[in-house]
Amino acid sequence: MIGKTFISLKIELLCVENYCPQDKRWGDFEHPILQDTDPDYYGGLHNSFRYRNWQLDVFFYFEKRPFQEGYLKTYYYPAGYIGKNIPRSLANDYWTPENPDGTLPGLTATTSSPIGYAYWNHYTESSAVYTDASYIRLKNVSLAYTLPKLLSGKLKARDIRLYVRGENLWTLTKFDEWDPETLTAIPPFRTVTAGVTASF
Repeated sequence: MIGKTFISLKIELLCVENYCPQDKRWGDFEHPILQDTDPDYYGGLHNSFRYRNWQLDVFFYFEKRPFQEGYLKTYYYPAGYIGKNIPRSLANDYWTPENPDGTLPGLTATTSSPIGYAYWNHYTESSAVYTDASYIRLKNVSLAYTLPKLLSGKLKARDIRLYVRGENLWTLTKFDEWDPETLTAIPPFRTVTAGVTASF
C-alpha cells in the first residue's frame, strides 16, 4: 500500500507520498501499513411498539468501519480513457490549468501517458481508494394490525392479523457508489411484503 495521494500543483500528474512520476524516485518508506480495514465495532437495535391492536417492529444495524476499499479500487483506468465508462464523480474535479487545485488527475486517453501511467500504477494502490464505509441501515420494519376478537369471530377465526413488512428500506452512509454492507455495487435486496395471518 502506497501512502497518501496528492496532485502536483506544477503538473497535472497524480503523486503519492514519497513518490512522484516527476522524479521517478521513492522515498524512504515505500509501502507503509495505513490502517486495519476491519470494523471498529458493529451492532443492532431492535424495538417493538404496541398500541391497542397495532404493533410496530423496527431493527437497525450499524457498523463503524472508517477505513475500507471503495469503488475507486475497481476503476484502473483514468478519466478520459477511450472505451471505458466511469462514475460521474471521477470526472467532476480533475486537474486543468484553470483548476490547478483539482482533487483528481488530468484527463487522458491512454495509460502510456504520464498521467495515465501514474493513475494506473499508483493511484489505485494508494490511500485514495480507501474511504469511510461506516453506515446505519434500517434492516427490518413491520407494521401489523390485529382485528378485534368480535370481528375475527364473525369470520370463524380466533385471530386475524394484517401486516406489511419492509427490508433494507433506508441507509445512512458516506460510502460513495458502492453498498457499505456488501462492499460491492450490488446492495441487499430492498423488499416490501404484505400479508394476512389467521388462526382458527
